[in-house]
Formats: sequence, C-alpha cells, structure tokens
Amino acid sequence: MTSLPSTLTDLPLLSETELAELDRFLASDATPDQTMMVDAIDGYLTALSLGPVEVPTERWMPGIWGAGGAAGPRFQDAEQERHITGLILRHRSGIAAALDANPAGLNPIFDAVSYQDKAREYLDGEMWSYGFIQGISLARSAWQPLFEDQEAMEALLPIYVLGADGLTPEQRLLGNTPLKREALTRRIPVSIDALWRFWHPGHRPTARPAPTVPLRHAEARVGRNDPCPCGSGRKWKKCCGAH
Repeated sequence: MTSLPSTLTDLPLLSETELAELDRFLASDATPDQTMMVDAIDGYLTALSLGPVEVPTERWMPGIWGAGGAAGPRFQDAEQERHITGLILRHRSGIAAALDANPAGLNPIFDAVSYQDKAREYLDGEMWSYGFIQGISLARSAWQPLFEDQEAMEALLPIYVLGADGLTPEQRLLGNTPLKREALTRRIPVSIDALWRFWHPGHRPTARPAPTVPLRHAEARVGRNDPCPCGSGRKWKKCCGAH
C-alpha cells in the first residue's frame, strides 16, 4: 500500500461536515472549472491507495485541480491553503486506513442524481469512477498486470464503463440508462474489494470502517457527458471540461 507522512497515517475519513466544507470550496470561484469534486477525488484517492505503487503527493495533488494541473486554486491565504490541502491529505490517509481495515467495507462517495422525468434519485458513480481512472493513469504501466488478468478486468468493468472514455458500443449499452448506471454503481464496492485483493493477496482485514452516505453537492454540477453550459453543443468533457 502507498505510504504517507507518519503524522497523517491512520486518520479517519472526513466527516460529512468536512466533506461539505471541501465540496463548497471545490465548487467555488476560487478553483478552476475542471477541478474534481469530492466524489471524483474519492475515486482518485481510492485508486492511489489500493494500487501497486506509491505515487508521490506532488504528482497526484495537481491532478485534483484539472488535467495537467496547470492552474491551481486561488487560496485566500496560506492558512486556507494548509487547511484545504490538509483535508485532502487526511481523506487520502483515511481511505488508505479504511482499505487496510476492511476493503470490503469501504463505502465510496457517490453522487445522488435526480431527473425531471423520474420519480426518485439514482446513485451515479460516474464522477467517482472518472477519478479512479485518473488515478490509474498516474501509474498505468504499474497497473499493467491487472489489465492482463481476465478476472481482475471483470472487477474493474463497472468502474471502467462509468468513468472511462473510448467505450465500445457494447460497453456504452451497459450504462445507457439511470437504472443501469445505478446498478453498475452498486457493484463498485465489490470491485474495490476484488482489486485490493489482486494487489494485496495476503492481506487480512482487521475491522469495518464507518459508512459514508451519497453526497449532495453544494452547487449543481455538470456531468462529463452533459451538454457544455457554454452553448457549444458538445459534451462538457470534450469542451470546457477538457481545458
């Protein structure tokens, strides 16, 4: 498992209050438009925590602020920077500790999505999965053994279908309705356990971490596959979300 500074290891996952605080900052005008939200960060940090190699913080932290991390957030002062960065590092540590305690009991942070023509909300792990795929991309060559293992790839499939680009027509059909996407989302905790066991075959869980709940964001968001708000007619991930 990847390591963190000793002062941050074994800290708990962020509370709902802390997650809401982080979510408000991520959605604010202080951050670039392509900044990951809390659910995407949760997937991103989960991939980094269960993967085969350590990715240094200075490599993965910029990715939270967008592709390439070219433009970071505008913090009010050094204290706010320490606080927000500390929340992200604490959550990274909490995920690592939770996986070590019991990977089958980790509860990812998924979005709860409502539709005008639907009578209820649906769990949607798209942004969590997108973050996870971005985490893999930081050490893709080290993940290669998993890509060559059929059983492991079956475990990765729900995450891949929800979060990756370049899907085949058959793969797109697996997640082309809210109900199908929710079904894929509900399979992700089992996928996490299987992927963890692939990289850590001798691991023995020691406890069950506390659950999390679906996240209601501070502000309405644009999904990766939604029309871009700029009016270009293209999907957000291919327009403003790509910059």
